Amino acid sequence: MEALKKAGLLDWFKELPEGFDTKIGQTRKLISGGERSRLSIARMILFDPEILLLDEPLVGVDQERKEEIFDTLKELLKSKTCILVTHDKSLLRIADRTIYMKEEDAVWLI
Repeated sequence: MEALKKAGLLDWFKELPEGFDTKIGQTRKLISGGERSRLSIARMILFDPEILLLDEPLVGVDQERKEEIFDTLKELLKSKTCILVTHDKSLLRIADRTIYMKEEDAVWLI
């Protein structure tokens, strides 16, 4: 429950037709892009891996939820190794080091 709460999904699950027993499945008919992103973050919280690869983790998430989830990510990633791929420059606030990729070149920005 705590993972769902931190990912901003607890209330959403409670509102589903069958609550926590609702089958989302492969068709993803009941889940938006933002909800899918938040579900991935909840799984990350639940499994607590040491190394993470996050590819556009907040794509499809509305601005209000982005800030909530950003704060959660910031706290969770303090003791983790994370490779974050994003076009959202606001997410770079949690990075210790940044690699800016332009065309086929990589430039270190430290």
